[in-house]
Amino acid sequence: MKRNTEFCYSELAEVLRVQIKSGYIRSGEYLLSETELSQKYGISRTSVRRALLELQNEQLVVKLAGKGTVVSETVQVQQLEKNELVIVCPYPSMFCIKALPILIQMFEERCPGVEIKMLTLPYKESLFEELSALGIKADLFIASDQQFRFMPKDAFTPISSSIVSQDQIPPPIYDSFVFDKQLFAAPVTYSPVFLAYRKDVFQRYNVELPRTGWSIDQFISAAKSLTLDTDDDGLIDLYGMALSSAATRWPVFALKKGADPIGKEGKEASLLDWMYALSFMQDMIYRHRTVPIFAINDIFLGQQLFEEGRVAMTLTSTLALSKQNDPYYNIAPFPVGFDKGGMLIANGMMVAADSSNKALAQLFIEQCLDPDVQLSMIAEARFLSVYDRVNSKVWSKEDLKSLGVQPDQIIHSKCIGDLFPVDVHLSELEETMKMYWSGLEEPQALVRRLHDR
Repeated sequence: MKRNTEFCYSELAEVLRVQIKSGYIRSGEYLLSETELSQKYGISRTSVRRALLELQNEQLVVKLAGKGTVVSETVQVQQLEKNELVIVCPYPSMFCIKALPILIQMFEERCPGVEIKMLTLPYKESLFEELSALGIKADLFIASDQQFRFMPKDAFTPISSSIVSQDQIPPPIYDSFVFDKQLFAAPVTYSPVFLAYRKDVFQRYNVELPRTGWSIDQFISAAKSLTLDTDDDGLIDLYGMALSSAATRWPVFALKKGADPIGKEGKEASLLDWMYALSFMQDMIYRHRTVPIFAINDIFLGQQLFEEGRVAMTLTSTLALSKQNDPYYNIAPFPVGFDKGGMLIANGMMVAADSSNKALAQLFIEQCLDPDVQLSMIAEARFLSVYDRVNSKVWSKEDLKSLGVQPDQIIHSKCIGDLFPVDVHLSELEETMKMYWSGLEEPQALVRRLHDR
């Protein structure tokens, strides 16, 4: 018991020391009270007092009777002995391209004694061997919920409840980063896969706009009405809908029908939902011919066609739209019949177990999860915060409902990493579906094959 107490107080002392020396807490600013520190870090007040006494002896803080503990006026922001924080990012990642630089800039402005470096690499099984070969010792890793499944958990430190509060984050987002009952990645942002449409294209060709309560037949009719040869040269140059073979998109139709994740013990009703969704998409491609076929296997091309106004509707995410600050797209509600669940893509931050800057890495995560920082991030990058109360300040109630992320909706959604068996890589899944996307395998046969694999 004594050893554990010593560890707790020394750990807290290091956390506060890093916050002070980096400039996160500045001269003249008060620390949290002893009671607040005790509650936040889950240690006794006796341990808190020992930690504060250590900082007093280092002349970093001064205890003022009846007021609290304040950072000493003599403290100058220092270049820490280990002042570099190395963050490894997956490639490609729109979060790392658009949102992470915002978070880094805010942190470096708050902590002038710290320099953050980003390293972008494709996430493969050999990731850690490659980093070792390059002589790179990373402190933080960014991972999607799907990538998280394949990260070796023994290479990371569990995230403390003092940094991430479980009751403030939607359960599907939080749970997607839990392993063996411990949180190994701090969720920082997420997006549902949603239906986006080009209002200007609908209006140009006098097609009724998507609305709450529209039927599947109305959806198909709109897609067919917007599949056109606009210049009368005999070739279709405007399509009603873009579909992608990427497993980060199409499963949303099955989940919106109420399907359960794919597995050997799938219920018959769930199998029928998967079959319906896959039949619906195959019909859109080959019966109604409203989908640009070549873009099916190129998610970036499909996104480009939508951005250029050559596709009227598409499945996408807030993480993927590259022109997020331009009002060129609107969020459409899914038609009635596709309204029972949803699919989510989450991004989290993991602290390397061998990081020499764990306290600084944890401080970075803590700032990223500050509600004001989350607000700045989503206002500038047009992403979603992990806090519902923050999202409501930027996104309209109608949009949040269409996205399916209101508290009573999101609990029925699932993250991509939870849709398929642990041993299934999305790239392998996409490979096994080529015959289906070519129109040469029936949905019923595909679903049975996937569930029985």
